[in-house]
Amino acid sequence: MSLSVPAAIEHGAGRGGTVAGHFAPAAVSRRQIDGQLSLGLPISRQSDAEANWLGDLDVDLSASMQTMTGNRAQRRFFGNLSWSPWPVVQFRGSIDHAEIGPSFEQLDAPVETVVNRIFDYARQEVAEPVWITGGNPSLLRGERRDVSLAAMIRPLGQILTLNIGYRRSVTRGGVTSFPELTPAIEAAFPERVTRDGEGRLVTVDARAINIARNMDADLTTGVTFRLVSGNRADPVQLSASLNHRWRLKNMLLVRPGLPAIDQLGAGGQPRHNLSAQLSIGKRGLGLNLAANWSAPGRVRGAAEDFIFRPPTTFGLSAFVEPDRLFASPSRKGVMNDFKLSVDVDNLFNGYRRVTRVDGSIPAGFSRDEVDPLGRTVRLVLRKKF
Repeated sequence: MSLSVPAAIEHGAGRGGTVAGHFAPAAVSRRQIDGQLSLGLPISRQSDAEANWLGDLDVDLSASMQTMTGNRAQRRFFGNLSWSPWPVVQFRGSIDHAEIGPSFEQLDAPVETVVNRIFDYARQEVAEPVWITGGNPSLLRGERRDVSLAAMIRPLGQILTLNIGYRRSVTRGGVTSFPELTPAIEAAFPERVTRDGEGRLVTVDARAINIARNMDADLTTGVTFRLVSGNRADPVQLSASLNHRWRLKNMLLVRPGLPAIDQLGAGGQPRHNLSAQLSIGKRGLGLNLAANWSAPGRVRGAAEDFIFRPPTTFGLSAFVEPDRLFASPSRKGVMNDFKLSVDVDNLFNGYRRVTRVDGSIPAGFSRDEVDPLGRTVRLVLRKKF
């Protein structure tokens, strides 16, 4: 059993900025206090001397509360059940209920205005409206409920691990950053968007918003392989993993009375994501290769749909420590406490491709406009003296 009651007090202050050319001075100070109570209950334990049909069974419970000046206390309750009937199998289930409120930054951060270059789906052109960000003192609190179930199987011990998990999250009245300005979002927040007499974008108030309801559910699966071979004092370690995320649902209701937005069907969110990683190394030497792929997404425009194809990205990193590699850390020399590492991001120079249904590329979505940086290579030399 464990019992802990941590507490923290934080102070902060915000000051106004400029909004559409007007300066709005303000000073805000808030105090925040956090407290948490945790309880761990080992219900059953597997023993080599005595058989136990329950295996290992643990229950973890926690409750926390956060208070901030000007807001009611936010409470959170969490429960987790872990059951391992056999050493090679483990099941987990958890329920998390939390009252969530806006943070200090979301409420009182300085208001800033910049000219932002975006694609206007309504007019199908590139626009450069005044983009307003910063704190939004009118934000309200909400609540979130998460339910998750997971299973892990190790048929070959630490060599092979199989994982599967399900998660469902429902948020009501939550706070989120302003979404991409699609026609559906503009229709839900018309007061946030200003257009001139010809319909061109003039300003967008992109500060954080409250949403009526957001429901998200996904299924994840993964497999991990680990192998250790060679000299026990300096073994070569190899690990490979492959993980898949299948987003089952992502429905966003921004305001009561409006139709819900299917983020997977019309909001540009991909349904499937694959990530893989391969690592090999030993003392003083290591190499890692990572890859990530996402399925295409679709954004529903005012007159036609747009297809978003995320890039399949690869990342490569390697390092060498000569003194550790050649087992000579006690020798004094230039290579003592020296490390050389190389990191390559976006190895094959991919980028997010955006096209119309007929395959043509809209204005503002050319290769250099979407990702002018592309592949990056970083070389790091580190020497301790």
